[in-house]
Amino acid sequence: MERFAGKPDSLKKLGIFFTTSTLLIIISLMYVPNIIVKTILLVVFILAAWETYKGLIIAITVDDQKIRIYKPFNIRTIKFDNIAFCAVHGIDDNTTLLYAFTKRKHFKGDRVRGIKSKKSFQEIVKIVSEDEGNTDLNINFNMASKVLISFVQDGDILTDKILANVNERHKKNI
Repeated sequence: MERFAGKPDSLKKLGIFFTTSTLLIIISLMYVPNIIVKTILLVVFILAAWETYKGLIIAITVDDQKIRIYKPFNIRTIKFDNIAFCAVHGIDDNTTLLYAFTKRKHFKGDRVRGIKSKKSFQEIVKIVSEDEGNTDLNINFNMASKVLISFVQDGDILTDKILANVNERHKKNI
């Protein structure tokens, strides 16, 4: 199991902003008398705290079976056996996001979350493995599991490990 720690700079900035937003929520609840202003402030501060929390990554661990993303209040696990395919989006040199399209249970069989197709999980894995980017699948990136690679140290090594493990699993399945 290899552990990739979160970048201290991003943890510090996001942690301060998250704490400030949470304190402002409490202060606006207790000391703002006008209900309309209180509601507006609560919505703004709750949205800010939520968006900040989504970016707080303490560490990401990768082993042969799964990816674990450690956040302050929970741990999210993505198993390599459940990943149909991955897409890496490099916004710029310092910002990288990995989309993992995972298996979901459906009453007619296993499907892939984020693909609007009636094909099974195995069929989509086979299509993506054999084709070289020319798939005509209707992909919805909002439904994919997102791994914020750029918020951890050695993100390039992490990306390579994840993609290598997914490719290795696909070769075993096909």
